[in-house]
Amino acid sequence: MPKNTGFRIEYKRLTKYNNAIAAGPLRINQATMGLLFEDTKKARNFARNLAPRKTGNLRNAIKYRRKGEKYFTLYIDDIKAPYGPVQELGSKSYYITPKRAKVLRWYVSGKPVFAKKVKHPGIKAKRFMRKALNKAFRGFDKRLKRKHIEVFKRMGFT
Repeated sequence: MPKNTGFRIEYKRLTKYNNAIAAGPLRINQATMGLLFEDTKKARNFARNLAPRKTGNLRNAIKYRRKGEKYFTLYIDDIKAPYGPVQELGSKSYYITPKRAKVLRWYVSGKPVFAKKVKHPGIKAKRFMRKALNKAFRGFDKRLKRKHIEVFKRMGFT
């Protein structure tokens, strides 16, 4: 009766592939996060260029931060620019009423105008953040695929 009926296949590069496969998710994640970081920075820069500018406070209030392990957030710092979300999302029409006096007063052609309340037509949504995100992340899937292929090539998979 033969002692050893089985057979053994040994492939020298198999260890390299096993190590590469074990390290693969980390490298893929690093490549993905790197691309997300680059595109988030691009989106912030696009949003700053598209934002309405009167004083520049809104432009300076557009920021990004890493949120958790897999996310970046692009946001408007509402402490620096509390009107930022209204500029982005718009508002419905509303009434303006006096806070400290009985009536509102403003000037038209040098003559004072008085009113107990005034209907403001609202603010049209500018959507500069959404436009910036769409522009920055256009073609993200293709760039991510290229980045992953590049990572696989560096790991020894051809």
